Amino acid sequence: MNRYTFCFTKKELKEFSIRAVLEQYRRRGRIWVILLLLCVLEAFISPAFSVVILFLFAAALGVDMFRTCRFLEKEHFLEKRILWVEDGLLKSSACGAGEIPCSRINIIVKSKNLLMLGYSQSKRQIVWYPLPLRVFENTGELERFRELFGKPENPAAGWSAGMGRQPQTGAVFSFTFPVDEEKWISIYKNALMTINSGTLGFPQNMKTFLGVYGVVFAVAGLFWFFRSGDHTPVFPAALFLMLVFLMLFRWKSDPEKTIRKQVRNGTLQNDIYGVWELHLMEEGVIQIMAGRSRSFLKWEEFSWLVETDEEFFLFKKNKVQFIPILKEGIQSYQQAEAMCRFCESRGIAGLPSKRMKYLPGWFFYVGLAFVLLAMFAVGIWSGFARDRQRAEAQKEAAAYADNEWTEAFDPADYPDYVPLDGQVETLRSLGFSITDQLADRVRGVMEDDMTRVYVEGYPYTWLLTELGVPSRDENGRISGYPEEVFWFDFEGWDISNDYTEVLEGMLALAGDSPLEDVTEISEDTENMDWEAGSGSITVKLLWKGRSCSWDMDVEYDWIDPDILGVFNGLLEQTDAAERFYVIGDNGQGALVFYRTAEWAQAFEKATGLMPEAPVV
Repeated sequence: MNRYTFCFTKKELKEFSIRAVLEQYRRRGRIWVILLLLCVLEAFISPAFSVVILFLFAAALGVDMFRTCRFLEKEHFLEKRILWVEDGLLKSSACGAGEIPCSRINIIVKSKNLLMLGYSQSKRQIVWYPLPLRVFENTGELERFRELFGKPENPAAGWSAGMGRQPQTGAVFSFTFPVDEEKWISIYKNALMTINSGTLGFPQNMKTFLGVYGVVFAVAGLFWFFRSGDHTPVFPAALFLMLVFLMLFRWKSDPEKTIRKQVRNGTLQNDIYGVWELHLMEEGVIQIMAGRSRSFLKWEEFSWLVETDEEFFLFKKNKVQFIPILKEGIQSYQQAEAMCRFCESRGIAGLPSKRMKYLPGWFFYVGLAFVLLAMFAVGIWSGFARDRQRAEAQKEAAAYADNEWTEAFDPADYPDYVPLDGQVETLRSLGFSITDQLADRVRGVMEDDMTRVYVEGYPYTWLLTELGVPSRDENGRISGYPEEVFWFDFEGWDISNDYTEVLEGMLALAGDSPLEDVTEISEDTENMDWEAGSGSITVKLLWKGRSCSWDMDVEYDWIDPDILGVFNGLLEQTDAAERFYVIGDNGQGALVFYRTAEWAQAFEKATGLMPEAPVV
């Protein structure tokens, strides 16, 4: 089966966000029933307010889509991803890795540009594995791929819960503990307490709620104020009270009853009961939930280790997603301390969870009754006012209602296979500074068999990429370029500056050469159509006081490969023996060297990779 390697475009990201949210809402029939009843009831009291209700619902839907899109973008959704099926398992690799049995995929949605594979974590919660349709060569390949899912599970293939509870090679710490419904409710409650108490800083969800929904309520209030004609502040005030009440309800109410209800009605994940396994590795965390799914996340994804009375939580940088470590699965206090020190050595900050003081339940019932009565009264008052002033514009009423990776790597499957140590020796013989630390870091990544495929099954490019990645500062800007090999991704970050960064990275390789006189590299985007993602970008520079320029074709945010031949064209005018040689990185990037033709021949003979020296 093919391995599909791809990067989502921003257009595909938006399409996925919209379809995923709509699929979620489609499974919540109660929302549609309540919305219909509210609109029908308000049509008799104040028809204009039916429009307000629909506006608020559409706004909530739009906010969910926007939040989903932003969340996925921050979670590296646009970075390179690999998806494939092997031995009855759907396997994926992005910033981490994961796998689930193909038999669990019970939802398949095909949209204009995407194929979305999903499985139900609960009745109303779906986990998606999307991929763009452009990865398939034809409809036949797409249909063959779809037929792999939804079939009964083959016990002899893949792995199962029983097979999962085995010692994890390379684990620094391993924990196992059972999770049933009551424990899951307790875990989720304590996680919410950690988030809402401000242990990790002011809750991001509250910022979103106060900001986005505050704007929505303000717009609805202004709609009433100017549409009604009486310019009274009653309806905006009622909406403000509703906003305050909803904020308190989300933040200061004990969530246990709500969580219990969500678990049982399927709004919250409830398919993970059984024995959990956690393995803390040198490079990241392996999580196996009840033998039904397996995932690997690098330490770079996490920021905090928070301790509560019953568990530790590893929180991701987004302050929302977490991995629990129940204390009952920890052997001793000494082991817990050692685990905390290990996490600290990986850059994870240890924090005690702050206590959350919840308001009593009756407060919210009284508050809800007060707000609903107030809004109902406003609706009645508006109805009478409309009847008294039929000649004026319609009066609007206010009544807002709660509207794994266990398959062994077989070198025989990969004809170009070279063990890591052999690659290190070869690259060192070619003049590359492959340090022991770099080799050990890559070796640590190879605990994941999928990564081992890309390190040893397709040799040399992984090590060279590690060596050739520019360093960046805390704001993501390039702060330094490597001097032996330069790597970049053809899918750019900022096309108005990407060509400049590529040329500067190439110059860093050249050092003392005829190109040391190159100055004032710039880009002119005047002929680029930003909306259509077409046109051209003119790359300019000064060389030996002479102005030079080249036109690069624009295809959205993709870098024109012709940029790699710019400097070779200048070098052709000199007696320099070196040229810029290029190979692919086994993905969508390039590896660039500044070497002689003799070196390039030696490199090809030693590695089997064929460098080219393009000229423009």
